[in-house]
Amino acid sequence: MPITDILIIIAVYAACMFLGWWRQWRYWKTHHYTCPHCHMTFKPINFRRAKVYWFKRRYMTCPKCGHKDFMKMRKDDSKSWHSEQMNMSDYYEITRADRSDLQEILELQYSAFKSEAELLNDFSIPPLKQTYDEVEREYEKGVFLKATDDTGKIIGSVRAYIDNDTAFIGKLIVHPQKQGQGIGTNLLFAIERECDVERCELFASDKSVRNIQLYERLGYVRFKEQRISDNVTLVYLEIYI
Repeated sequence: MPITDILIIIAVYAACMFLGWWRQWRYWKTHHYTCPHCHMTFKPINFRRAKVYWFKRRYMTCPKCGHKDFMKMRKDDSKSWHSEQMNMSDYYEITRADRSDLQEILELQYSAFKSEAELLNDFSIPPLKQTYDEVEREYEKGVFLKATDDTGKIIGSVRAYIDNDTAFIGKLIVHPQKQGQGIGTNLLFAIERECDVERCELFASDKSVRNIQLYERLGYVRFKEQRISDNVTLVYLEIYI
């Protein structure tokens, strides 16, 4: 083999190695993990540990509470927070909702889905027409979680029911003034953990591009689309945990 071919092979190999190390370093610099138990966010001690492939998850141990679970990757930006340094206005806690919380959750649902209705130019969508009795029936057959701030006000919620070892997740809502802070992401992680099944399924309108992008970034993949009207197509996504 000519020496020039050998040098070319060595150069390509070195370039690939450099790109691999650069990608790991970039992930370490721009990403961190969020503990789903105590909400602490942290970066890996060594950037080699930050090697995360898209749509895959890792078991890690939280350095604060020692909770071992899925440590979810979340992009580090100006709205990132660390539990030791955050203001009380940024505090929230995710717990199971009680029956007494349903009216407040329903009111939050109306508020959160107004933007979806404006997107679809249709204010008769089911989440805005759902009644308290319907929510109560969903509560009886499924799991409701809530995110509360330091005053106890509900600022987010999600619900799911289990059928044939699949968790059907729906109504992932966050107060309009609290969106973009990772609350919805942590609610999704929490409901996955609460249901403890191998498969989770959810859906969104094809107009809800941001929501679909979030789900896909967290590992969900599209498997079906259903056209329910001339203006609305539902995109179904799933994940195997």
